[in-house]
Amino acid sequence: MTRTWFVLITFAILCPPTAGWAQFKRGDVSAIVGYQWGGGLTTLEGRIELEPSISYGAEIDIVARPEGEIVILYNRQDTDLKLVGGGAVADSTLFGVAVNYFQVGGSGVAPLAGPAKPFVALTLGMTWFDPKRSGVSSEWRFSGSLGGGVKVSPTPRIGIRAQARWWFNILTANSQWWCGLPGGCYVSTAGTVVSQGEVSGGLMVNF
Repeated sequence: MTRTWFVLITFAILCPPTAGWAQFKRGDVSAIVGYQWGGGLTTLEGRIELEPSISYGAEIDIVARPEGEIVILYNRQDTDLKLVGGGAVADSTLFGVAVNYFQVGGSGVAPLAGPAKPFVALTLGMTWFDPKRSGVSSEWRFSGSLGGGVKVSPTPRIGIRAQARWWFNILTANSQWWCGLPGGCYVSTAGTVVSQGEVSGGLMVNF
């Protein structure tokens, strides 16, 4: 019995599916790499900016109806927090920080024939700002994204995707970020939105 199951599973993985398989697609999983920029805001200490850098992550899209999908994604950017134009204070890099987006949402998929499927997506969730300096606190903020792109599946099981996203993080009034002792807080600001842009792409596996 064990050998029979092994043969069946191997056959299912290695043998290409029939042309009609696509109509039974339940979703896809993507590994994504991109370039992320933005994230500046004016504070009492001066202009604080997140340096542009490479981003990476993973996304699961589950088919909810023929023209709509449920989106679950994680995205990470490892970058530096920089103080720019702080009056009498010279520009300086404060410390490294990882920007982690945890998001859930939905996407609308264009009902087009052929392997290319344009889409638009909206997600909401939380961002975890994880500083790479001992003694400085991490921060969680409500966030979301709006994006769009195209999925292309030249074969029923394997495809690629390309997309652009606008990320937004909402700060509460009189926010203080990255506090620790000694030294107080690095960022003090009134309520605002911290925005980032991203272009990305990756490999997609349909299931």
